[in-house]
Amino acid sequence: MNVETRKKLSEANKGKKLSEVTKKKLSEISKRRWKDLNFRKKNTGMSGYHHTIETKERMSKAQKGKHNIPCKEETKLKISKAEKGRKISEEHKRKIISGSKEHQKVILDEIERLRKEGYKTLNGDLQPRPDIIARKDGKVIAIEVEFRKYPNYEKYNNINFFDDIHWIRKTHGGGL
Repeated sequence: MNVETRKKLSEANKGKKLSEVTKKKLSEISKRRWKDLNFRKKNTGMSGYHHTIETKERMSKAQKGKHNIPCKEETKLKISKAEKGRKISEEHKRKIISGSKEHQKVILDEIERLRKEGYKTLNGDLQPRPDIIARKDGKVIAIEVEFRKYPNYEKYNNINFFDDIHWIRKTHGGGL
């Protein structure tokens, strides 16, 4: 079908309501299509595609200033009032703790690996404070273990204390 024919059909069908029978038929066709593995492979959106670092930086820059807009005092009071007395379920508490334990385990494993390579590691009261501070051959290296999809790579821009910054990206479950 050429573009002109499609345009005419589109105009002719605008505003028409589908009957319940037609809706059901279309629904069944769609369900059958999505059961077909070949169809799903072709229609997976972003699956298997990874943005480049440059693209991620552009997307990050585009979002800067759009979030975390300061609230009015009145809004802050409303939020505070709504949150007071809020109960977190035991399951939610366990998930929060297990997430931090997983993060801590990754950090301890990384410290052990660095020590085997001859680094000395230490903790400090720097802000922002990296997960690990390692020293070897007179160089001080900040190491960040990140589970977030888009880490804040800019948080060390104005800090000249470190000779290098290493980012270790982990997904929950231990994969890279």
